[in-house]
Amino acid sequence: LAFAQVIEFWGENDAFYAPASTDRFYTNGMGLRYSFSAKERRQWVLSAEHRIYNGLKNTRPQAVEDDRPYTATLTVGATHHGFSESSSVRNTWSSAFGVMGPQAGGSALQNGFHDLLENSSDAYGWDRQLSTMPIVQVGYQRMYFTGNNWLALTGRFGGDLGTANTSLSSGADVYLGIVDRPWAARSGEQRFVRLHGSLTAQGVLYDATLQGSPFQNDPYGVSAERLQNFRLLAYTGLEVQVKGVYLQAGFYWSSPELHGLDGHRYGSVGLAFFF
Repeated sequence: LAFAQVIEFWGENDAFYAPASTDRFYTNGMGLRYSFSAKERRQWVLSAEHRIYNGLKNTRPQAVEDDRPYTATLTVGATHHGFSESSSVRNTWSSAFGVMGPQAGGSALQNGFHDLLENSSDAYGWDRQLSTMPIVQVGYQRMYFTGNNWLALTGRFGGDLGTANTSLSSGADVYLGIVDRPWAARSGEQRFVRLHGSLTAQGVLYDATLQGSPFQNDPYGVSAERLQNFRLLAYTGLEVQVKGVYLQAGFYWSSPELHGLDGHRYGSVGLAFFF
């Protein structure tokens, strides 16, 4: 291969959010990505990802009325980034395949981790999680860049189509600091210390982690009338890369997914190595 190869570990958890962590809704995510560039303006990313979703209170055995459903997803995916000749536009195509429901192992993973912690009880609610269903997803995003090595801005739009999520989105990003070409294909030669902020508006047509499988009537899925079809997702974080090592830490905030529930917040960390 002519250009960089990257191995990246990432994790997201509502316990990472400071100063007030939570333990609800999208409660944990983790994954592994392998990226490589066979050509200067083409980059591929292969991934394996796992996510866990809880209700409002997983410390009580009784169901909470109008709660968020319990479920987990396990997927593998492939993403292709194509960069324009001017490097000011990036087109991204993505696909993912996997499973949602008991076969994704959310209960075993969450309660296995709780068993390792002192004074941590079982996470209740997995006995009423959403049914097993296949995940087949495709997505597209177009991103426009402008800026220099101290300040960069992006505008973007795209959509996702599949059994797990069908939605449209648009948003913007700002990079501030020693930026070093966030619009370029990832490379171990890049050096930066930058703040990254983003805001995304999303129109959701279907969300299987709330409504259950689109192929069957799930007894624990919520009705389409309860879905918040318009959502906002904000992110702020610090990204550092030097000598082929990348570190990231940040915070996410999301508006409510369902009528009658609060929004959510969680933290993220990432570590990548170039070789």
